[in-house]
Order: sequence, then structure tokens, then C-alpha cells
Amino acid sequence: EQAEAVVVQEEADEAAEEAERQRQKVMDGTPCTPENFAAWRARFEADMNAINPPDDSAQQPTGRSYFANTSEALAALEISAEQEAADAAAALEALEAKASGGGGGGG
Repeated sequence: EQAEAVVVQEEADEAAEEAERQRQKVMDGTPCTPENFAAWRARFEADMNAINPPDDSAQQPTGRSYFANTSEALAALEISAEQEAADAAAALEALEAKASGGGGGGG
């Protein structure tokens, strides 16, 4: 029993030492200074832009500007439709006048 306790204690000590070695690995890396971070960030952003090029989402309209532009476009379409309807009505009247007024050369 005492031998088992010694073995268990040795395993616990080894696990603690391994955990300490892992912690030291993390701490032994390159220190994070503003210069190191700036260099890393520049490389990171270049890599990310190469993988996924930025879109023009910053240039996309806001909801308010989209609504305003859409409203203006709809108003222009309504005016255009009204003008086309007026032109069609005038053309129809001209055809009716021509047909009823003097086209009687039938025989």
C-alpha cells in the first residue's frame, strides 16, 4: 500500500511538472510589444485580404438612404408612368379622330 502511495505521488508530481513545462512554453514565446503586434497585425491583415478580399460593404447605403433613394426612384417611375399613360391616351384620341373624321374612302 505504501508503494502504491509513492507511485501515485510520483505520478502527481510528474503531472505537475508537465503542467509547469507547458506553462513555461507559453511564457517563453515572443513578447508582445507594440512593434511586434503591429508587424503581426500587418501580416495577418494581408493574409486575410488575400484569402477573403474586402467588399465594398462600407460603401453600401444605410437603410435610411436606401429608403430615400427608393422613394425618389418610385416617384420618378410614377411620373414616367403617368406621362406614358397621357401619351397613349393622346395617341388613341388621334387614332379615333382619324378613324371617325375622314377616313371614309371605302366604297
